[in-house]
Amino acid sequence: MKRLFPVQLFAVALVALMAQQSLAGRDDQRRSLDGLPKLLLGVYQPDSAVQPLTGLNASHAFFPLASPDSPSRLRAFLLQSSAVRTLPMVTLEPFPASDRPQGGNQLLKDMQAGVYNGRIDSIALVLKQSKRPVLLRFAHEMDAEGLYPWSYVDGRQYVALYGYVRRRTLASGASNILWVWSPQGRKNADRFWPGRSQVDLIGVSIYASKAFSADRKLLSFQSLLNQRLWLSKRFGKPIIAAEVGVSGDAREQQLWIGSALSSMGQFPDLRGFFYYQAQQPAFMPLASGHEDWRLPPAALSKLGSRAMEVTR
Repeated sequence: MKRLFPVQLFAVALVALMAQQSLAGRDDQRRSLDGLPKLLLGVYQPDSAVQPLTGLNASHAFFPLASPDSPSRLRAFLLQSSAVRTLPMVTLEPFPASDRPQGGNQLLKDMQAGVYNGRIDSIALVLKQSKRPVLLRFAHEMDAEGLYPWSYVDGRQYVALYGYVRRRTLASGASNILWVWSPQGRKNADRFWPGRSQVDLIGVSIYASKAFSADRKLLSFQSLLNQRLWLSKRFGKPIIAAEVGVSGDAREQQLWIGSALSSMGQFPDLRGFFYYQAQQPAFMPLASGHEDWRLPPAALSKLGSRAMEVTR
């Protein structure tokens, strides 16, 4: 039998300890997932236009990883979420820092070189200190080629980016995080799958506009979700509609939302619905022209009321 020296024994013990911690972390995450409401219903609202809503049990906000004020804004968001008793979903966007090259390849190189370690650690600390389950949706919609710096042609680059940030975050001891892998839901999305052990929930984006269909009709939430359920079936993870939006006049929006909420019971693997209460971002123009996804106040209030009915 080969003799192990003290340094080697220490290394073996360290690896074993890390493995135990990893398994314990996964157990904690599984218990947290099992403890979530059967259906999460929330709304994203820009900071400047937040309206109090009743009936919702979840909330959503976006934070650029490289922004110096993201940790303080994130802390405020988590405190507000705790105060109103909603489960928070955090979309963390790894746009390159303003003083770094803006290409996606350089973003991955910088990430792996530790350029963003301080930013990751600051965010992870805030998440850890919340001591509540938090859905972390990192580098979303990566399957829309060219849309973001992290929308790589080679899916392996995305997996490397996702894996680095996840490992760094877990190393902080933030075991309260549930990881949301969130493509748009296109046919090529499986190229970016980071692995079963790296994902707790699958998120997809669902937007309906007359401009998106040849017959100028709104596709229903049900039909759009059905087009994306293959991800949940293939990878065996629950799914959430992480971004939902519909454009049109107030009546059309209200009917569409009402139908969407009424259909929730048809999808046993659906665990969340987050409406995007904002206009299409100016930096991300659509070929169809400007889209305004905001529901009018009356329809937004009814979203909360219907959410209370659906989640009873």
